[in-house]
Amino acid sequence: MDALPERVALGYIEKPNGEWKTNIYSLPAKGGSDGGAYVTAKDMVTFWESLFNNQLLSEEMTEQLLKPREQVEDDIYYGYAGYMQVCEEGVVKYILMGYDPGVNFRSVYYPETSTAIVVCSNEDEGAYEILKEIEKEMELD
Repeated sequence: MDALPERVALGYIEKPNGEWKTNIYSLPAKGGSDGGAYVTAKDMVTFWESLFNNQLLSEEMTEQLLKPREQVEDDIYYGYAGYMQVCEEGVVKYILMGYDPGVNFRSVYYPETSTAIVVCSNEDEGAYEILKEIEKEMELD
């Protein structure tokens, strides 16, 4: 937190009394796989494009990463790359999310149309609801 990239927004946590405080004392001191990382919407779009164009991994490794592995709900599966919505024809969309106190993000990728949607929030909640509205407006969900 003491060497942030330029223009990083502070996260905010709502207190029980309705007031707000920043999240600077609620985050891990060092980023890791369970939080404390920083990402922009542009970073996530670049990630999706690079992943699906086999620029990050070989084609075979990418297929293994993106393969549905465990059923979580009726049409939701989990794999090495996170969650995915699946139908009889295959994967409809890939779903990534991240949370820490005072921040959250959601990102989805529709492989059939190469459409990526990324929503970043500097509050505990909100990204999911905004993402669902975008999907609804784009008639994706």
